[in-house]
Amino acid sequence: NTGGEVQHTYNSAKKVGAALMRYLRYPVLTRKYNRLLVQVRFHELKFHFIQANKLPITMHVSDYLKRSELHVLMKMVHISTFAWLLLTAGINLVYFLMGVVVYTTDANHAAVGNSLAGFYLSANIIFVVLSLIIWNKMTWIFNNIMHMKLISQTGAAGNRDDDAA
Repeated sequence: NTGGEVQHTYNSAKKVGAALMRYLRYPVLTRKYNRLLVQVRFHELKFHFIQANKLPITMHVSDYLKRSELHVLMKMVHISTFAWLLLTAGINLVYFLMGVVVYTTDANHAAVGNSLAGFYLSANIIFVVLSLIIWNKMTWIFNNIMHMKLISQTGAAGNRDDDAA
């Protein structure tokens, strides 16, 4: 359905333009609004989480989130012994191969040192790029969470869903 896609793209561009105009006209209020929006969405998600899991309303979701975050962080930060061994073996293999190159070709030691430095520098650049990709994905997930419509609102005219607004 290309007509619907065009209309969706037009509506998205219109929303971005309106948000940009709001930010340019009211920069301080827009920042305050965005900070409040994060708090409101947190409470909305908290209510949805408690309701969906049939938990007591007095549950401290922030404590649960802190424990969960710590658990996930510990799993992400932990590097297994096998990974350390692979890293060490890989570095030793590169160093050994460069030594073989020097021995067999009588290459300049400075050239070998420069190529090793280039190898390690390129590996660091690759890790920085991967980190930026992961950060971008996390930002995308956060933005999607911020725009989720979990709770429908009831207005004076009857039931009104946020998607219709």
